[in-house]
Amino acid sequence: MRSPVFPIITEQVRKLPFYVTGIGCFYDQEHMIRHIGHHDFLWIQSNRGKGKFIVEGTTYIVNENQGMLLYPSVPHEYYRLTRQWEVDWITFDGAQIRPFLRSIGLLKSSALSLSHPEIVRSTIRQALEANQQSSAVNAIQSAVYAYQLLLDLSIYGSINNESSKMHQYNKLDPVFSYVNQNYSEDLTLQSLAEKMNLTPQHLSSIFKKTVGLSLFEYITMIRIQKSKELLLIERNRQIKEIADMVGFNSVSYFCSVFKKHVRMTPNEFRRLYGDTSPPPGA
Repeated sequence: MRSPVFPIITEQVRKLPFYVTGIGCFYDQEHMIRHIGHHDFLWIQSNRGKGKFIVEGTTYIVNENQGMLLYPSVPHEYYRLTRQWEVDWITFDGAQIRPFLRSIGLLKSSALSLSHPEIVRSTIRQALEANQQSSAVNAIQSAVYAYQLLLDLSIYGSINNESSKMHQYNKLDPVFSYVNQNYSEDLTLQSLAEKMNLTPQHLSSIFKKTVGLSLFEYITMIRIQKSKELLLIERNRQIKEIADMVGFNSVSYFCSVFKKHVRMTPNEFRRLYGDTSPPPGA
């Protein structure tokens, strides 16, 4: 077991949106009861063996390559169910922790399965190494590990054995690849669903659930992204040509959508990045 590390938390650190307050790795977990909960958010990841958590009357069994996220001030108890229960743990806080967790659907203390536990474990152990020497600077720098941990949980974690976000994205990879290669073509929900061997309704549903956008909104964002690149690379081309190249049949509609997404016109975007020549026209 490595000695736990507790970074120096100054007032400057407390102003950060995310920061680490404690880390323990290769920890031989003992029976723990906290009647008033922990002061900070706590993530406990099971490496070997398994344990039981009792949180607000609900029981969770956490096996190897799973973990438990505990919200602050929530009474809980946990203990080993096997002869050995080795865990890594990390505590963290910050004004933006709750909004971030809400945004990824972790509204309360939850047990998570991890599709890539080694990635989450690596983040925790990097945080431990970064704080071996106690200093206020290390505490500030280690804030990046709190944020990385949250990203890891959002990408690789899942509740109730549902697919992790990364797994869901991987299933949609054929759609992403096809759109990226054919954004200039007439793309329809029907044609993309056929390539996935899904009904249009099913593809629309899983795409919205995974990406948070409709398929049409995603295609539009890809086209606008590509148009921004072309506006700077193909400076001699007129706006109408750029619109055609990214799949817009109407230059006026392209300009309207571009301004909605980028908050400036295509010509203004060109000038923002150094084009001082007269606008080539629409």
